Amino acid sequence: MFSQREKTVVSTAVIAAVGVGFLYVFTKYRRGIMSRLKTLNQRDPLRGQQVHIINTADECRVVVEKLQKHCQEYNVLGFDCEWVSHQGKRRPVALLQLASHRGLCALIRLFTMNRIPQELFNLLNDDNIIKVGVSPYEDARVLREDYRLKVESTLDLRYMAERAGLEPLGIARLANEVLGLTLDKHWKVRCSDWESPELSERQIKYAASDAHVAVELFKKLSYKLVPQNQRTNKRYHSTRTKPLYHNCLMQAPDGELLCTCDCRKAEWYVERELGDLVCEEPYTVRLRFEPAGRAVDEASRYYLNTKENICVVCGANESFNRKNIVPRDYRKHFPVIMKEHVSHDVLLLCAECHQRSSIFDERLRQELAELCSAPLAGQKNGSKEIRIESMAEIRKAARALLHNATKIPPERRQFLEQRLLSLLNSLGARPDAETFGLPEQSQSVQPRFTELTPTILEEYSNIDISVHNELYCSHGERVVDYFKQIPGGLMQLERRWRVHFLQNMRPKHLPSLWSVDHTYKRTSDGTATGA
Repeated sequence: MFSQREKTVVSTAVIAAVGVGFLYVFTKYRRGIMSRLKTLNQRDPLRGQQVHIINTADECRVVVEKLQKHCQEYNVLGFDCEWVSHQGKRRPVALLQLASHRGLCALIRLFTMNRIPQELFNLLNDDNIIKVGVSPYEDARVLREDYRLKVESTLDLRYMAERAGLEPLGIARLANEVLGLTLDKHWKVRCSDWESPELSERQIKYAASDAHVAVELFKKLSYKLVPQNQRTNKRYHSTRTKPLYHNCLMQAPDGELLCTCDCRKAEWYVERELGDLVCEEPYTVRLRFEPAGRAVDEASRYYLNTKENICVVCGANESFNRKNIVPRDYRKHFPVIMKEHVSHDVLLLCAECHQRSSIFDERLRQELAELCSAPLAGQKNGSKEIRIESMAEIRKAARALLHNATKIPPERRQFLEQRLLSLLNSLGARPDAETFGLPEQSQSVQPRFTELTPTILEEYSNIDISVHNELYCSHGERVVDYFKQIPGGLMQLERRWRVHFLQNMRPKHLPSLWSVDHTYKRTSDGTATGA
């Protein structure tokens, strides 16, 4: 038997040996262990997913009720559709996918229903619930054609991605870049039979993930669109350290009130001896010259109002953002006369109302994009550069073979080599190869790529994968040009944005005399039409 002292020595030796062994293993496999720990610590964006396959109207009512409850907490739904094409013709939508922020994924098999319940019509037509996805407007269009389902408040995630400084990519690429997820986008499942009596496990996962990922992308992109100094978890810090409205008074030489203004503007006149300070509180400046105009009508009297530093929607008295009711990307293309007095369309919103308003704005942008043939980013001809996917595949394969050939399994390497040769020869045979920025040797009419030399791999690993879009014109400029040509001109565009703001945000604290027809009232001769 061991004595107590011997037992202690043995225990210490065992612990030391285990410790040394752990350090050896950890040191040898540190990279893999740390990578695994990092993966385990990352939150799975699709955790908690609950998939419901809906075949009947009764089942649809039940799941729609649950989705409605979830939308009361977070008014966003992931939105997508699947259908079957036969001999080049599209059949009616077979599957409608909706997902809530809680991970409830409803796969609604529309083609199996004798009658679509009113509850689904109401959910899709609710303009307070944002339906997000990639090309959701197109999915909404086919649902309207096939089932008379009107889908309101769609939002294309590609537009949000561009606003967040990312490329307007497809949902799989966005999921990979933003969420670190790899989606199954194999053509065999994408083009599979969505009208089959039973959906396969792969089809179910594909369909549910598309809708669920859309919601998670919206959350992430929304967060990116709020500057870091404006957010902390779900609370927002003040976004303005100074009030927007100082309510200083500007008078004509005879003492008649001309307008209210900020301190900087009032002090500018005093410093240049163009006006005299006549009162400190409220800060009042009397001009030494006759102004160009006076407040003679209702539109002009708007500028005499004392304005409160509160959110015009909810009345919050902190955490403000300036809201341009007519967005700058439209206003900057207006004629000079309509750029004057734009303060009428600059209002205060708290950070939460501002973010909500911006989301509603995307819906009107998409409506204008269709009406005016003015594509948004991510839509055809909506970007300055056109990404050539085949060129991107060539560059990716060339780089992999050039830099990592020894690390790639033989079977995979052989596939990449054959695929790259096939792409090079097919593109090189095209008469417009120069358009795609291909090196000279690939532009022959009879391509002869039979092997991949280091020189070829080096050359193609550095090719441009985008070309300049000769048809590009900014969305805002196209919309403005369209409205210049119609009756009412740009005043109609201005009015449309103002009405949109009133209907969606329902502001309770607008300044007195604020009007959707402000420009028309201010320019009685109609010179601000922009025609």
